[in-house]
Amino acid sequence: MRSRKFRFALWLLLGPGLAHAAPDPAAIATCTAISRPPARLACYDALFGVPSDSAATASPQDRTASIEADFGLRHPSAPAPTEHASISARIVAVALDGHQAVRVTLDNHDVWLVLEDGSRIGLGDTVTIRKAAMSSYLMTTPDRHVYRVRRVS
Repeated sequence: MRSRKFRFALWLLLGPGLAHAAPDPAAIATCTAISRPPARLACYDALFGVPSDSAATASPQDRTASIEADFGLRHPSAPAPTEHASISARIVAVALDGHQAVRVTLDNHDVWLVLEDGSRIGLGDTVTIRKAAMSSYLMTTPDRHVYRVRRVS
């Protein structure tokens, strides 16, 4: 009786996964023989019914523009792209938010929240923002002051 319950539970757990037909070994061998990795991956994707990803077929210029636009944003559901080490931009607006924290808007339309005293940040300064430890970012001003910042938008 115990064996029958175990087999039934195993059938319930593994049944849906076993229902899919295994791919033809000759088709797998055809994909294996392809030397270029992107073409080989496309062959395997087609063989196993994986939908194509538009990001994989995007041009390098499109990917670079996307990485620059997303620099500093948090994407908890998306895999981390290869990011630039830093960006440089000019400050076009400095404002205080409701909690008296300094918000800096750059000429590339990024908005960064300064997590420290930002009283020395000047309008029109060209700053460099670089990735730091533990998913944090540092903004360096022309007079070498360094501020911990977080991207808001």
